[in-house]
Amino acid sequence: MRYHIILSIAFVLLAFTFAGCVKVIAGEEELTDKAYLHNQRIGASAKDLLRADRYTALRVEIQYMEGFEPDKASLYNLQIFLQQYLDKPDGIYLEVKQIDPAADKILNRENVLGLERSSRSVYTNGKELGLYILYTNGRYINEKIAGLAYRNTSAVLFGQMIKDHSGRIGQPDRTKLETTVLLHEVGHLLGLINKGSDMLSDHQDEDHHGHCSNKECLMYYRIGTDDRFAYLVKGKIPELDVHCQADLQAIRN
Repeated sequence: MRYHIILSIAFVLLAFTFAGCVKVIAGEEELTDKAYLHNQRIGASAKDLLRADRYTALRVEIQYMEGFEPDKASLYNLQIFLQQYLDKPDGIYLEVKQIDPAADKILNRENVLGLERSSRSVYTNGKELGLYILYTNGRYINEKIAGLAYRNTSAVLFGQMIKDHSGRIGQPDRTKLETTVLLHEVGHLLGLINKGSDMLSDHQDEDHHGHCSNKECLMYYRIGTDDRFAYLVKGKIPELDVHCQADLQAIRN
């Protein structure tokens, strides 16, 4: 059954703040006039997301496939995160929609791009910036990866991966894991690390570019991979460390 939910910044939000880490896909594809602003490298829209001088509102389109509806608490956590770091005086809105399932259960970058092209409906319009997040019914070709940021306003969560690694004995609960993956991907869209948000201090992991060298940080490269999930069972959910926060604040100012 299809439905549409809009969550505005004025909602009473649950006081959760979670974080996480996954791999980033880079790359370009043929640009079209309709979606030109959304076919750029990861981090290219960092300033537009963080500041209000060009775009004063943000609309996040979250699409999911049957059986992989986003966890409601995770969406509240996303809204809190966006409200904390983004300057959007005219509001931040989340739109949740169900779409048809993908026939392929093992996905690569081209599969994900194809799904976005056929389903995405929210794009930048006037003073409102558009963001797209997809929850699939399958896995990525690298089975260790739970989510990916793959363009400047686009990210994907692999629903089957999250489902298989949460909610059972010895696993983190779903909200913890899903929020971890979700917020880390948004961190990449905000240009972290050194992908659109310039570093004020040297805190990039030189062996894993785009990630923080601090193992306790939201943007550490292993946080959202399956060999790190056990950390979320009892451990404190990582947040952006002071260096990542400073990078974002420098852009807002």
